[in-house]
Amino acid sequence: MEPTLRSGQFMFASDEAVKRGDIIVSHFPQALLDIRPEKKSVTIIKRVIGLPGETVDIQEDGTVLVNNVEIDESYLTDEHKKLTYMEGKNNHVTLNSTQYFIMGDNRDDSYDSRYFGPVNIDDIAGVQSTAPTSQTGTKSIVIMIYLCVMMLVYKLIDIAVIEVFYKIVTKTNRGCKENVDE
Repeated sequence: MEPTLRSGQFMFASDEAVKRGDIIVSHFPQALLDIRPEKKSVTIIKRVIGLPGETVDIQEDGTVLVNNVEIDESYLTDEHKKLTYMEGKNNHVTLNSTQYFIMGDNRDDSYDSRYFGPVNIDDIAGVQSTAPTSQTGTKSIVIMIYLCVMMLVYKLIDIAVIEVFYKIVTKTNRGCKENVDE
């Protein structure tokens, strides 16, 4: 998924609905396991290009069409776009109601749906939405704001309690001194 994700980076994934452009974590596809059985417990991270029921066409110039409409792949460099088409691979695929077409952003070095075909929804272990308004992202921001506000409120309460306690203690101490002086 380079350059979007680098080796060793962490990715937060959830079970929210999968959308085009999302980055998913999927179990290693059976078609690749037949070739590389040692990868049985490996997962892959790829970007969702085609959704269930859609038709994906990869043109020789690297343009990707979904249902005959070019998709925005602004996350790719021009060089990676040129390397999208692969002679003799899955360049035209119609997905059924449970399949997703996925590709890595590093198109010249990515084992993806062009090699092993679509992935089934059951093989998707998690999704990281790239949309800034994603439900998970929004929830995280709301939780962070809530926690910050609560910390501020508790701090203000602590300060108020300390001030009240100080006033009580000083008033009590003055009262004790007055009684001792008499």
